[in-house]
Amino acid sequence: MTPVLDDFLQDATLRLHDLWQARGGREMGPFELQALNDTLEAFFGDKDELPECEPEFASDLGPREICLPCYGITISLAGPDPDGNRGGAITGDLHEADADEYNAAMDAIESLVLAHACAGVDVEDLGYIEGIETAVQAIASNL
Repeated sequence: MTPVLDDFLQDATLRLHDLWQARGGREMGPFELQALNDTLEAFFGDKDELPECEPEFASDLGPREICLPCYGITISLAGPDPDGNRGGAITGDLHEADADEYNAAMDAIESLVLAHACAGVDVEDLGYIEGIETAVQAIASNL
């Protein structure tokens, strides 16, 4: 892996941890942070550079709905604003009753998937979907 990707993975791990805590999750220990980093590495590990997001691709698309074949995830994307930025909403079956820490982690995954979709990342790609499934399974196993 290139140093840029290593920095990217470390930054992604720390941002997910911050989102986790902001939504009520407890502080992760070093082993949990390493497990999260390993999960991200498993998803991005076969890439030799950062994923490319083409802003002009995202701004060319009108409003649309994306239904992913995992966890009932549905993304509703709005058309781009005058600056070419997109917004949207995400729903799914990831949350469980009375499981605050787990739900905080699921919120972080949903936020990341929605941000990627808004930026033009192909969240319907089989590899991306496998990454979502792996992350959810890793979180469920570690909580």
